[in-house]
Amino acid sequence: MFPDNNQFAQTLLWLIANLGTENDLSIQSSIICSKLFNYININTKNISTSIKKEAVWALTNLITGADLELAGTIISLDGMNSLIQVMMYETNPDILQISLEGIKNLLKLGDDFSELNNLKNPIKVKFEELGGNIALENLLKHPHKCVYNEAKELLNKYFGELFMNEDNYFDNI
Repeated sequence: MFPDNNQFAQTLLWLIANLGTENDLSIQSSIICSKLFNYININTKNISTSIKKEAVWALTNLITGADLELAGTIISLDGMNSLIQVMMYETNPDILQISLEGIKNLLKLGDDFSELNNLKNPIKVKFEELGGNIALENLLKHPHKCVYNEAKELLNKYFGELFMNEDNYFDNI
């Protein structure tokens, strides 16, 4: 799908990320970005770290500017699942931190919606269904302190009732 030229792929992903900041183009950008992101996840051995980082950044950028409708579109296009897959299989702390930022923004959108409507956070429910809370727990074993701290913060905030009962032996890292 991508030519051998990594610069071309990086430029394309940068363009998509920046198109995502324009309201009229956000849904179209999220569709393109999700398709590219799924391709990158499937072929991680063939894609450079810089392109993976740019893809995660593009998706997180779309999420950061999203309303609940756009977030729903991103989730339905496997955008949240892609970020969870990054958390499960990626080791690069920069890429993980960008992915965690996207997840944090999605969960916050769901919280804002649930507070306004007195309902359960629908994004949190979907995140748990996709195994996101398990991916976060696994990141508590990551050697990079920032990744550990961000994962712990998300677990405490959104999954405290499940997480607080566990022994936190990673706190001594």
